Amino acid sequence: MVTAELPAALGRPRAAGAYAASNRRPGHRVPAPVLLRFLAWLLGLALVVAVAGLVALAVRPDWLAFLRNTAPAAARVPAAPSTGSRSTTSAGLVHLSSTAAASTYTVPVSRYEVVVQTGAGRCFVAIKSPPGEAGWAYAQTLPAGVAPKIPEQGAISVKLGATASSLAILDGSRVIGTIANPRPDYLYVFQPSTG
Repeated sequence: MVTAELPAALGRPRAAGAYAASNRRPGHRVPAPVLLRFLAWLLGLALVVAVAGLVALAVRPDWLAFLRNTAPAAARVPAAPSTGSRSTTSAGLVHLSSTAAASTYTVPVSRYEVVVQTGAGRCFVAIKSPPGEAGWAYAQTLPAGVAPKIPEQGAISVKLGATASSLAILDGSRVIGTIANPRPDYLYVFQPSTG
């Protein structure tokens, strides 16, 4: 006959968490870690905000207008004969020189308007005034099919980020000259011939 005490459990001792898992009631789960619960709530909140944004965009698009990077209401370019990318126009835009990266033109007035007629897609327009300036005087992404009038004075440089239909210089309602199919990532420099 054995009179010694027998151990309560045979084998290796269990880890501390194993006792908690074995002591839980049937049908109850252990809660997820805090970080996982936080990420799930964050994802749910992002989904709710996205759905609310889509509904607002469909119902009232003007509520989200401040998020768009577009030019103001556009004006149409007056009809003018196309001059090609390197020529002189009868209206007064004179081509001076060209390199692989830039073309220089003279303009007969010191105050004028730049009009970029976008094509089928959006077009980024950047204007420096004067051309050697570090920052951009105008930098906007124009939606397809628009042609805003951008008032300028003195010497400027214009660079387009995508293909446009035309680049025109106007003096009020008079077209000084038009460059048809201006090249993207090419610098167009306009200098007034008068002071």
